[in-house]
Order: sequence, then C-alpha cells, then structure tokens
Amino acid sequence: MRSVVLAAMLFLPVELVAVPGVQLDFSAAKNRIDRNKKGNTTKEGWIYKVDIGNRSFKDFSGMEFKYRIWITSENRVGNRRKESSRSVTGSKSIADFANASRISFDTMRIALQQVEKVERKKTGGKNKSGSNKKNSRIIVTRDTQKLDGLAIDVFHQGKKIAQWRYGSKAQ
Repeated sequence: MRSVVLAAMLFLPVELVAVPGVQLDFSAAKNRIDRNKKGNTTKEGWIYKVDIGNRSFKDFSGMEFKYRIWITSENRVGNRRKESSRSVTGSKSIADFANASRISFDTMRIALQQVEKVERKKTGGKNKSGSNKKNSRIIVTRDTQKLDGLAIDVFHQGKKIAQWRYGSKAQ
C-alpha cells in the first residue's frame, strides 16, 4: 500500500477568540493519508495538520488543545438528497510552549467513505413505439462523506485561554 498525501490549506472564514494578552496564530491543512478503492466504494483516511504559533511574549507550560472535527454525510438517490453531520473529538497535550515558537500536531485519522451505485429499475406499461416491452430507468445512488469543519479550544493549566473555529459547521 502506498501512501498518498494531498494538502489543502484552509483560507476560509476563520474565527479566533482569546483572553487578553494571549496571541496565538493558527493554521490547518487537510491531508489525505491513504485511499483504497474496491468496486464502487472508495475509503479514504484524512487528518488535519494543525500549526500554532505563540506571539504572546510569554512562555506557557501545561497546554492542552481539545479539537472537534465535523463530518458531513450526503445521501443522494436520484434527485432526492439527505444530509446529516456528526463530530469526532480528540486532544493533544504540549508540556512547554515557548514564546516566539511554533508547534505542529496531527489530529486523529478520520475514515471517510464514498459509494456510488447505478441501478436499472423496470417500469411497467408500453414504451413509445407501442410494443409491450418493459421500459427501464437508471437510478444513481451516491453516499458521500467529507470533512466540514474544525474547532480547537486551548487550555493553559486547565483554564480556557483561546478558541479557534474553521468551517461552516464549527460551533
């Protein structure tokens, strides 16, 4: 199995809220780390690579970054569409975060799946030429999952000092 890495920098609407005196720079990129296609099903593994810079003019110890990743699932059958979302949580602890330094971490691996099926359904009645042959129509079914948001809450010695939100689903 070979590893494929795709990166997409996130430059969409981002929200950062911090305690006065705390100045952190955030960036995140989606990376596809693996892909497996079998028949009409594609399974992919994704992570967010998070990069944080400390510009607060002070050192921090005992930092914890709690994150939530939103996943949107879309089911399409013909012209009908149904959407749902779920979230996955995780955290990363950093012992020391010095002033003017940067840290990076990867979120946990998120498994996403896409399925596409094409079916022929028979319909009753006569066709246009007047014969009794059964007509058929094609129905396409798609189940798609995608990453749809990231939220990070920053804690220093148990006290929340900053939060960063990205994406339409991040709350």
